[in-house]
Amino acid sequence: MNELVLNLQKVREYLTPKGRWTQRALFRDAAGNSISTLDEYENRATCACLLGAIHISVPPQHIDSVKRAIVGQLPPSAAGVIHWFNDDLGTRQSDVLAVIDRAIEKVAA
Repeated sequence: MNELVLNLQKVREYLTPKGRWTQRALFRDAAGNSISTLDEYENRATCACLLGAIHISVPPQHIDSVKRAIVGQLPPSAAGVIHWFNDDLGTRQSDVLAVIDRAIEKVAA
């Protein structure tokens, strides 16, 4: 299995449990407070948005390729911007997971 698929699977694995995904913040703590840095994430965060999950699940040298794979599967309304998709009020956790699934399928094909 190629490395990009493995990294996409790591992001999906992180975001899969109920309550592990959030909107309008990179990360949140158990009280729902926004956390905006990776340093704070390590100590307090309990959930992440799609971009946050990419940054904590993927080695730094592979982040750009994972982002490109995901951007290629976003709906047109997101205009190729991950956080616009993630933070849209109509987006649900299942939508985020479906985008990741499509990216995995395309990369694995």
